[in-house]
Amino acid sequence: GCSERLLRCARHHRLALDSLSRTPQEEEVAQAAAALAALGGERGAPALPIPLETLRARCVARSRGEIRRAAAHAVWLVKDASLGAKWEQLLGNGAQDTSAAAAGILVEEGACLIAELERDVVDRAAIGARLDSMAQQVRAMLDPETATVEKVLGAMNTVLFEREGLRGNSESYYEAGNSYITDVLERGLGIPISLAVVYMCVGRRVGVRLEGVNAPGH
Repeated sequence: GCSERLLRCARHHRLALDSLSRTPQEEEVAQAAAALAALGGERGAPALPIPLETLRARCVARSRGEIRRAAAHAVWLVKDASLGAKWEQLLGNGAQDTSAAAAGILVEEGACLIAELERDVVDRAAIGARLDSMAQQVRAMLDPETATVEKVLGAMNTVLFEREGLRGNSESYYEAGNSYITDVLERGLGIPISLAVVYMCVGRRVGVRLEGVNAPGH
């Protein structure tokens, strides 16, 4: 859609700026201004929280680094506006369908949207395959005839926290990657809420519905 086209355009200009070495600064300013103009010049473009003229003014910068930051900031603004629309659609779908299956999809897709805010590529198929693999390991530990909720949760704990090594990032708790499901599955490091999301997604796959609960003070 429009937001995706704008995002590709802005990324193109950001990459072009990053690769410049001999281009006069005036040309850099023109290219950055063109990138920002593209963000606000197409019908149906998402509303930007900062006036376009303010962004353009930032391109009249004193250094190449400032120009790059202005272009990168424009990319982030479009991404944020685009994801806001996706959030509204996702939550609207969740309000219409309150089944257990829909609730699980809502959590998983929501985690992917959060990751999209900072990661250019969020491979949903790869994320789903990784969660499927974890769930398959859990099922392999259980006898369907005698499995209880307690046994299923015990098997999940073994697979996720012992075999897969998921754990809290106690050394760098506030690192942004701890919140993105892409990074959590790749590194095995997260924070309570992102680890809980993975736990809920695997639980859904093995037939256990888990609900998130807000902790006091969070």
